[in-house]
Amino acid sequence: MAAPEIRHGRSRLNQATEILTSILTDTRAPADHLIDQYFRAHRQMGSKDRAFAAETVYGCLRRKAELEALAAPCLPPDLDDQQRACWLVATYLLKYSGWSARALMEAGFQGDAEALVTRVRTVKSTDLPFAGWRRSSSPSSARRVRWS
Repeated sequence: MAAPEIRHGRSRLNQATEILTSILTDTRAPADHLIDQYFRAHRQMGSKDRAFAAETVYGCLRRKAELEALAAPCLPPDLDDQQRACWLVATYLLKYSGWSARALMEAGFQGDAEALVTRVRTVKSTDLPFAGWRRSSSPSSARRVRWS
């Protein structure tokens, strides 16, 4: 039996992409409000689907700069907002959820999954342009601190 991510991958990839697209294009509304609106409009989503979508979208938002830097060399030119969001979700799923190129392709990812996997698996986060910056270790602080 296939893992749940692969078995339900197409709908989960699409749901996370739709939510992330709405968040990235509607900068006036908070992300949690847009996610809540999406879940209310899609009541057929089960609790596991909602958890997957929320975790994936929040992960993409938290690591957006890293995901963009990782995916940048693999991105085709002239992507629309939804395609760009799909690439961010795919990069997140590869790096942080353990998905494979095969799982992405079975989920309907339209990009070059093999090239993205190679990039994600070979590039270290410390080699990316923003590697000198980190978030403060204090949970109450969201400011950025420069490493010495």
